[in-house]
Amino acid sequence: MKEYSFVILAGGLARRMGQPKHSLKTGGKTFLELLVTLAENYSNDIIISGNPEKITCTKYKVIPDEIKNCGPIGGLYTCIKQAKNQNIIVLPIDMPLISNEIIDLLINSHNENSFATIISHRDKPFPVLGIYSKKILPEFESKIKSGDYKILNLLRSVPH
Repeated sequence: MKEYSFVILAGGLARRMGQPKHSLKTGGKTFLELLVTLAENYSNDIIISGNPEKITCTKYKVIPDEIKNCGPIGGLYTCIKQAKNQNIIVLPIDMPLISNEIIDLLINSHNENSFATIISHRDKPFPVLGIYSKKILPEFESKIKSGDYKILNLLRSVPH
């Protein structure tokens, strides 16, 4: 079986929610606790993308964006670089109820020739829920340098 790293995207400025999403609770557990528990079923290489001064409630690495103020693409790029494994499963903090079945679907759908495999629902892609290969890093660098911070634009430029 292939080994995967996990990245939990927990950055953001908390403008809409009034508090950081990672500390919101459902079923008595924080969003972050739920996603970490899910990731631990598959990997011991778990990275949290966010502000290490604000996210102190975990034993896993919390890594700030290497390139600031470019949204999720910055956190994703930074964490993919830091991941130990070639394939990285990305989970957004605002989807705390992702199931093992969704992760299994991603794993079973991912092709080694693909740069990324993402979830879509009713033809709406969710680029922050998927598997990314490290071979996509040059594309991240190119998009960030050009000022194009939309992950969907990046995905349109690679095999998936």
